[in-house]
Amino acid sequence: MVIAPGDLIVGDGDGVVCVPFDFTADILKATEARHRAELKQLDEIKQGNNDRAWVDAALLRLGVQIDD
Repeated sequence: MVIAPGDLIVGDGDGVVCVPFDFTADILKATEARHRAELKQLDEIKQGNNDRAWVDAALLRLGVQIDD
């Protein structure tokens, strides 16, 4: 990837990503929305209201056998 002046470069233990400058505002909006969703999910987990039925449904759709 070609990195230009002004591009946003972010790294953590999982890797490094470069966001071209022209896309940084859109990426910021998307990451803020994702962060809000994750905070909501963590709150649901703490309250004991976390519905994980979607995981079983996704696994079944992929053909994974689930033993009870």
